[in-house]
Amino acid sequence: PTPPPGSDRAEVIDGYVAGARVGFDKNNDGDIDDAGEFVGFTDAAGGIQLPTQVDASWKLVSIGGVDTLTGKQIGNMVATAGATVVSPLTTLVSALVELPPNATPQQLAAATAEAEAKLTAALGITLPPGQTLSTFDPIEAMQTSADPAVQQAAFVVFAAAQQAMTVVQAATASAAALSGDGSVDVADLVSIARTVADAI
Repeated sequence: PTPPPGSDRAEVIDGYVAGARVGFDKNNDGDIDDAGEFVGFTDAAGGIQLPTQVDASWKLVSIGGVDTLTGKQIGNMVATAGATVVSPLTTLVSALVELPPNATPQQLAAATAEAEAKLTAALGITLPPGQTLSTFDPIEAMQTSADPAVQQAAFVVFAAAQQAMTVVQAATASAAALSGDGSVDVADLVSIARTVADAI
């Protein structure tokens, strides 16, 4: 389908995640409210059209969905505003990004770059030129790139994302068990992801 004006296609990736509920947490309450925050659900290829006009302070949130490679239900994931990929690694990046109130796009870009540099160095990831963890689709690269360096980067990113998802989901399950009602909101997820990222 033709994308609506002023929109970008984003992918939710563990494998590609279909049926994920996606939106922007604008008020930092740890949820996607239907009024003004909910965007839609990912399609069968894990994609969704997102508006390009977003505030630097918003978090892009993916809730649930099914990994089309494994058939497993996926937990919540987060990315910074402007990302075109939401993945376990962007969840760790988002947790490391600290912004002041009313942050500018320039501050977001600088803080995100700093967080990504820390994470990629710790995980031994070298991304292709011009790519970031918030834009690089490792599945597409593994399937379509003829460049051995890009293929290798894609493999390393995909493997690191799987490891991150395993650790974050285990920690999230423990937190849910302790919560009393079995739930973990996005704010809790970011806190868990920050702990994991800081330990890498």
